[in-house]
Amino acid sequence: SHKLKMPVFQVNVTDILTSMMNESPRNMADAFRAVSQKLAPGQRGIIFIDEFDKLAKSRSLGTHSQDVLPVLLEYIDGNFRDDRIIFIGATNRYDNLDEAV
Repeated sequence: SHKLKMPVFQVNVTDILTSMMNESPRNMADAFRAVSQKLAPGQRGIIFIDEFDKLAKSRSLGTHSQDVLPVLLEYIDGNFRDDRIIFIGATNRYDNLDEAV
């Protein structure tokens, strides 16, 4: 990020996933909106999420993350995408990731 002159914003999975209904998707959206607001006009930034598989598990596994995944996909490559944000998700469990990711 230093060579690219872009700030990196690390998002912790524990800050996203909660046991309260509908709160996790809202937390995911809030994370992307917060980064977008912190960037100056024309500035680019990086969002980094470690343990990405906890947010993007295959929907066929029927996990808690399935309510977060649609929101995550909208911010990565959908209607709410911000071209100034580069998203990086790290995982050791790529075999558990949803096909859409």
